Amino acid sequence: MATPTLVRRELKNAKVYFIPAGEVVDTVTVSQTTWPDNDPVSNWTGYQIPDIEGVVQETVTEEESFLMPQDSGGYQDEPEMHLRRLGWTATTAKTSSLMKMLQFAPAAPSAISASYLPATPSAPPAIST
Repeated sequence: MATPTLVRRELKNAKVYFIPAGEVVDTVTVSQTTWPDNDPVSNWTGYQIPDIEGVVQETVTEEESFLMPQDSGGYQDEPEMHLRRLGWTATTAKTSSLMKMLQFAPAAPSAISASYLPATPSAPPAIST
């Protein structure tokens, strides 16, 4: 019997970089449509999540069909795919103050020693220091 070959795919020293909307970096106010370039690299190092173990792409599509006229007469169903959402899920076994900020949605980054309170629909997030 042949010995099975075990293959393990790993990301080594992988990091996820992000910049929260509203931050100003290199005179650019970050939003869904504007973001800074990567020169200098320090534009992106202020917010990073280290030790990423895996990244999975997630897509949500929707199919819609139309009746299209044919040259020979009559109509034929023509399906069309629409991309509704494209995202990525990153997995890590470690946590940090930035992870807690993303999880509990405080209004602004706070010190590591600060306690985080979950956001409520009726009031803006509160941060106690």
